[in-house]
Amino acid sequence: RRFTMYKRPASNKVVTADKGESSPLYYLCVEPKISGYLYKNNRRGKWQKRWCEIRGPFLMYWPTKPKTKPGQAPKAPDAAIDIRRTSPTVKVMGRQEICLTSSSRVTKIKVDDATPAQGWLDVLAAIPRDAPVESKYKYRAKTLSKDSTG
Repeated sequence: RRFTMYKRPASNKVVTADKGESSPLYYLCVEPKISGYLYKNNRRGKWQKRWCEIRGPFLMYWPTKPKTKPGQAPKAPDAAIDIRRTSPTVKVMGRQEICLTSSSRVTKIKVDDATPAQGWLDVLAAIPRDAPVESKYKYRAKTLSKDSTG
């Protein structure tokens, strides 16, 4: 089974590293296509600054930039989003906010003023998607209708 979101387990759990192409750990030795600090919206609606990298088909993020030696892969990310499992239509809200929609969640990321969003959008658009994603989250446009009774 393939998941959209991969999270690093707690430090007291034993991890068996799945090195297959469906695992984000497989792509840690690949150079990132783009990297930098972004803001990620958590489930409570709070924006959190995270170091983000797109490696292979995964958007990976850490609390801070991982410290690595040349030729060494960084530690496992806090979480990784499989972009192949998200909608091919990336929704841009305003100038800075990007929404990735999967079947189970909407991930919102935001660039700061110093980072151009277009670079991130270009890299996200270049990653092939597996299949159309049917999301339980629907964007509804507000429609204003005139009520004739009042």
